[in-house]
Amino acid sequence: PAVEAAIANKRKVDVDKVHAQQARRVLDRWVGYQVSPILWKKITKGLSAGRVQSVALLLICNREEAIEKFKPEEYWSIHAIFNVGKEPMNAELSKIKGKKAKVTSKEASDKIVKDLQEASFTVTKIEEKKRAKNPLAPFMTSTLQQDAFNKLGFSVDRTMRVAQKLYEGVPLKDKSSPEALITYMRTDSQRVSETAIKDSRAFIKKEYGDEYLPAKPKQYGSKGATQDAHEAVRPITSSLTPEKVKPYLQPDQAKLYALIWKRFMASQMKPAQYFQRSVLIDGGDYQLRASGSTLMFDGFLKVYNVEDEDEKKSVKIPKGIEENLALPLKETNGKQHFTKPPARYSQATLVKEMKKEDIGRPSTYAATLSTLEKRNYVTVDNKRFAPSMLGKSVTEMLVANLPDIINVKFTATMEQSLDKIAVGDTERNKVLLSFWAKFAKDLEKFAGKDVRKEAKKSGLKCPKCKADLLIRFGKAGEFLGCEGYPECKFTSNFKKEEDGSLSLVEAEKAVDTPAGMKCPKCNREMVNKVGRYGPFISCSGYPECKHIHQEIMKMPCPKCKGPIGKRNWRGGEFWGCKAYPKCKFAIFGKVKEVPCSKCKKTEYVLVTIKKDGDMILTCPEKDACGHKETVPAE
Repeated sequence: PAVEAAIANKRKVDVDKVHAQQARRVLDRWVGYQVSPILWKKITKGLSAGRVQSVALLLICNREEAIEKFKPEEYWSIHAIFNVGKEPMNAELSKIKGKKAKVTSKEASDKIVKDLQEASFTVTKIEEKKRAKNPLAPFMTSTLQQDAFNKLGFSVDRTMRVAQKLYEGVPLKDKSSPEALITYMRTDSQRVSETAIKDSRAFIKKEYGDEYLPAKPKQYGSKGATQDAHEAVRPITSSLTPEKVKPYLQPDQAKLYALIWKRFMASQMKPAQYFQRSVLIDGGDYQLRASGSTLMFDGFLKVYNVEDEDEKKSVKIPKGIEENLALPLKETNGKQHFTKPPARYSQATLVKEMKKEDIGRPSTYAATLSTLEKRNYVTVDNKRFAPSMLGKSVTEMLVANLPDIINVKFTATMEQSLDKIAVGDTERNKVLLSFWAKFAKDLEKFAGKDVRKEAKKSGLKCPKCKADLLIRFGKAGEFLGCEGYPECKFTSNFKKEEDGSLSLVEAEKAVDTPAGMKCPKCNREMVNKVGRYGPFISCSGYPECKHIHQEIMKMPCPKCKGPIGKRNWRGGEFWGCKAYPKCKFAIFGKVKEVPCSKCKKTEYVLVTIKKDGDMILTCPEKDACGHKETVPAE
């Protein structure tokens, strides 16, 4: 209907929007084409800079710096279990002498626990209220990427590829005619067309009944969504339920379509209703609180489940509870906690931050994140971004030399200027010339500085001449080189220890020594060799026979059940599925094929070697378990 309406109401090309697009393209090329070659000269070839890309990397580097500077603080929570008749009720210390409880040491915790064991307790107040939980707005690009990452484990790029196919169309019953299943997936808007609202309301009334249908249609707007050409990401028609289309879709398509359909349908349904009770329990100088929440009406949760922090902390409140009731204490204890540093960005949280800070646009998120990985500016550990040495060096250089451009505020302001061009509030050339006036001067200074390759001090001394060892960047990645070069030509690989310090990695001396095995292809001796990415074992009959031995894990690939082989790259060692590129499962780092000693749910653990040779075994399920233990070197 929207396409038919547009054809029936033709208008001239909006020149302001054309100018905004031209200005965006010029700005991106000025920054990318002018700055990237300087990075090639000063650091290493193959690098790139970008108006959006470099600021996204800055966010990652700033977060890493905050993590490194973070100092954990100890605190304790005090918990108690009371008997209400025959039923137990959990409560937590909330106030001490009328002030918010703050317990920072074991000694203080032990004293409070002792005081509570000797105190008498009475229910002093019961607070009751109803709470409505409203549905979330339908998806726009950034929220779709975040939810697909959090709920389905999809990368940003994977989400957009699958959504593109759903938008272009998939054959259903008629194999010769693909049907579009969702609206355009690159949008900043949460607006919904009148046609879609009527369609969804009719479906909700028919399938779920009037009790789930709001009296008035729900309308959503996106703050700052000046690029409102496309409505929210939604199903084309409500009648094509996930169950109906699932037989015709690939697994990824079915999962993402179900997520989009459920989120949209829920957005047009009534809120969920909760009944909340908070019980205040006094004993001497201490007040404890127990809060419970009961779902009275599921509303939109019937379609799309969303759990919040209040529900996670909710406890069961026994029916016999009443004010002035004396409560016997069953048990009490203190739990030690430490404040945690800010978490590294995942793809979902980085997109959320970029959206919040108005950096980039829906069409650029996936490409930006992909570029950061391709340039080796970041590494990915447990689906979270950490800046590499190279990424940190690039960011430090850009911030030092182009501070007016490589910062979050500038990028957001420039996006707003482009939006103003699009609506005719300012002129294209005025914005471009204003930018160029300052950029050209900074660029000239940056390019004119000493072009000697950028290097960072490692904190280590050269074993040959005692000069400082510097971190340098070459074709094969990062390495240590003597500051006294070219007089001293010492170089070495290095590794980063758990405390952030660096240590030298000695080059392997065993070259072309027998490996103690025969080549499975030609029956010649296999020999040890060392390549640009480290040691490996290959056939002594090279080049006639090019077989290279590869270690295989005992466990099969959890995605496709195929074999998993060991590989080396300039970032270190990793294990990857042999079915690549069809299956991209990979484990980065060293592994030991034993289950986690705590959760017992994994077939392997990650291995880190300490300076003294002992091993740190880490559960790969860091969010669900994250258990670490140190074991003596084998």
